[in-house]
Amino acid sequence: TVTTTGGLNASASSGGNGIGYTSNGGSASQWSNKNNNLTINAYSGQITMDNKRLNSGSSVSFTVNNSVVSSHDVPIVVIAGGASTRSYRVAVESVSNGSFLVTLYNESGSDLSEYVVLNFVIIKGN
Repeated sequence: TVTTTGGLNASASSGGNGIGYTSNGGSASQWSNKNNNLTINAYSGQITMDNKRLNSGSSVSFTVNNSVVSSHDVPIVVIAGGASTRSYRVAVESVSNGSFLVTLYNESGSDLSEYVVLNFVIIKGN
């Protein structure tokens, strides 16, 4: 636990662990569809999306059920792999107690069928 009334600065050497959660996180994979909801009850994790086609200019949304997230938290999701460069945009559309909604947008100009891998972390709010 860290309590501060001013700013907080942290750094790690190249051999250090950096900032993050001490647990191993969780992981889940979608099967048969990119809009299948998932459950990962961890502060961080990795999602492997199904490789069903996502048409150019289209988006797909799914819910991540997560017992550690509350409506005051900030889930951050990034594309970690499996995706063509500069082809997608990912966003957290909403957060509530026990879940958050993720949307993946295909901005490539082509229909794509890829196993997009997403990493997420939950920043705890008040």
